[in-house]
Amino acid sequence: MIFKASNSPEEQDLPGSDITAQYTKFIFDACIQNCVDIGMHKHGCCVMQRCLEKGTRAQKLELANYIIQYMDYLIED
Repeated sequence: MIFKASNSPEEQDLPGSDITAQYTKFIFDACIQNCVDIGMHKHGCCVMQRCLEKGTRAQKLELANYIIQYMDYLIED
């Protein structure tokens, strides 16, 4: 087996993590407006990665487009 499921507390979703897109929109908006600053921060990068994992298809595509647009800056860090 190549991948093994982990039961560590760090990788489990917290209660309420299934919040709808209307409640997470401000997070995506902040990531888009501050893509480079957030993406270059150690914890900010994790937030953006989590957004790409958990957002709606439209949210993920919009954020991914900004990440691609600023990829040259983000890969420097």
